Amino acid sequence: MSKEILNEEVDVYFKNSETKAIRSKEKIKLPELVMGGSNILIIYYVSTKVRDRYVTCVLSHYTDDVNADNLPPLLSEVMALKE
Repeated sequence: MSKEILNEEVDVYFKNSETKAIRSKEKIKLPELVMGGSNILIIYYVSTKVRDRYVTCVLSHYTDDVNADNLPPLLSEVMALKE
């Protein structure tokens, strides 16, 4: 059970290639005990060419802040938001 809060296109660097991604924010409706206190899921849909091959992936993370624009460390390994 979730409710979409935001759906937008953002500029990102994925594996050092400049591309666009779709960022979706969804509010998850589950008890806090199950979610560990976090109820906003931020999802990035990315499709681009990397090392002469096209790849598509879905990256996501939870946050408490609906306005959070920072990536967690694990996502930062493969992607960066273009400022």
